[in-house]
Amino acid sequence: MAKIILSNKKDNIDNIITRNIDAGFKKYSEFLDLEYLLIAFQKLNVKNENFLQIRQTDGFVATAGTIIYKNEIGKNALKNIYHDFDGDIQKLRNRSIGNYLVVIKKDNKIYVFCDENNILTVFYYHNKNMWNISNSLYDIAIEEKSYLTVNHFSLLEYTFQCSILGNDTLFNEIKRLLGDEYISINLIDNTFNLNKIDMFNEKNLEYTNDEIFFDEFTEKLNSTVNSISNIFKSVSICMTGGIDSRTILSSFLNNKVSPNLLYGIGNTALTNTKDKDFEINQLFSDKFNLKLSVMNWNTPNNIDQYWNKYMRKYGFLSRIYNASNNFFREFENNKDTDFIEFGYFGEIFKNVPWIEDMRKDYFDVNEYIDEYYIDKNLIKMFPHYLQYRKHIENKIRSTCEKNNIDCMLISKNEFQILNNEYRKGADVKLLNFANMLFYSISIFSLKELFNISLKIPSNLKKKNHFILKSLSIIHPEVLDIPFFSHGQEYVINKKEFKLTEKYKDSRIISNVKKGIKATLKNEKILNFLKMLVRNKKGNTSKDIKESRERVELQKSLVKIIINNKYNILSNPEEFQGYLPRLAWYAQVLFIIKSILEE
Repeated sequence: MAKIILSNKKDNIDNIITRNIDAGFKKYSEFLDLEYLLIAFQKLNVKNENFLQIRQTDGFVATAGTIIYKNEIGKNALKNIYHDFDGDIQKLRNRSIGNYLVVIKKDNKIYVFCDENNILTVFYYHNKNMWNISNSLYDIAIEEKSYLTVNHFSLLEYTFQCSILGNDTLFNEIKRLLGDEYISINLIDNTFNLNKIDMFNEKNLEYTNDEIFFDEFTEKLNSTVNSISNIFKSVSICMTGGIDSRTILSSFLNNKVSPNLLYGIGNTALTNTKDKDFEINQLFSDKFNLKLSVMNWNTPNNIDQYWNKYMRKYGFLSRIYNASNNFFREFENNKDTDFIEFGYFGEIFKNVPWIEDMRKDYFDVNEYIDEYYIDKNLIKMFPHYLQYRKHIENKIRSTCEKNNIDCMLISKNEFQILNNEYRKGADVKLLNFANMLFYSISIFSLKELFNISLKIPSNLKKKNHFILKSLSIIHPEVLDIPFFSHGQEYVINKKEFKLTEKYKDSRIISNVKKGIKATLKNEKILNFLKMLVRNKKGNTSKDIKESRERVELQKSLVKIIINNKYNILSNPEEFQGYLPRLAWYAQVLFIIKSILEE
């Protein structure tokens, strides 16, 4: 299903159905009991059976997202899930592949749980005897708006950090269901309980042989892709010139599957698409004889023109590329894809630049926050920055404590534990959107692959060594295609399996620029350094044009922000950084206001 709404506010069923039909979700199943309701809306672009009523026992099972159970999907999978389920959630998850929400009614109880890493986002509201559960935060918020207050710190986390750590959401009264939790509802006495799931702690940073990691990773990736390719016949991959989507492609090629390649081209800093990515996609298409579909991701002239339309259809997921009508139309019109992948979570198998450049083996929680994690724009934009920083620090300390990490002596290897928690919020938005239309699994997020990333030592990931050597095992021909990642061209050393920047001075200038930005705040020198990089890459005129367009776009965003009563920033015009973050903030403010004042 695209989404599930489960609530004991059964009088609201007509409003829920009408609202979603008007938004485009016209096919649905419903289960209406004396005490509660369940509505399961079907995916928009593929036919799927993800609700099954068991009339003999007055039970049911419903799923949202994508779940492969015992190598089956649809009705057969649902029958097996219901038959096998004995209250042991982890046993059922061990037989499943996917990112999903599962709701089971059996023996006068309702059970609600998600995948182990809570990649398919599930939310719940519980107040006294009233409860509401869905994988759509928007749908819950609309129904409970009179009881909601905005969580200001979560608002900043969601937009400027790109991820809310833990179980918080944009509203104080709504929480996110985590992978080590499940909800049980006793239908006899209508009690709502949040329960813990015993999960084996995979933290294991000891190793004896590097080859074990390569064998474990490549074997598990290939077997997972094999299971997926046996189910879905039309596979698409959103490709870039980097490593992550290339690794997903390599495994499908290894399994004799020829996926369709998708690449979107935008026209502003909000889509941040690059010509070089497209050129490399063409090379992949030619070399492996793959169909390449180019998508129009242009941002409308008025950035907020379609915010209301797509908010009503996709809720908070409409913030993806700021509700560009072109972006959503391209995916909605794609009727040829059954299963889609984006390569997200591939970053967990590589060092981030901060770790790569670190000359010491350990760091503390304050260095992690101030040098790497927190968006420094908030220092000058948010009046309560110190309280916000403390809020972030408390969350990170909690993660350290949960994983037996000394927060004042964090190793480079242990960094991956913190980074993986962050990515459970940062890397899931496209996956959740895609599951409204197609089947989609973030393969690297699956438990067994995800947990491998916690074992790989950071020195094995230097210059992308781990993933490059893995590619040489899976499908070495993908290494023949040039690399382009995070705006940089790279050259591969196939003997050592390492990537180095093609333009080495770009990295030097970038580091100097960061230093000046952090200390001198000298815009003239900053602009001069940027010009040096542009000249080196040979595209000065285009970059100047984009820079001017960015200035005008930022002015539009600032105007939207300061005119919204829910704004908590004192001077958003001071923002300097990745512009989509400011745009996300502006749009999320719009959605919050629309919900609370509708």
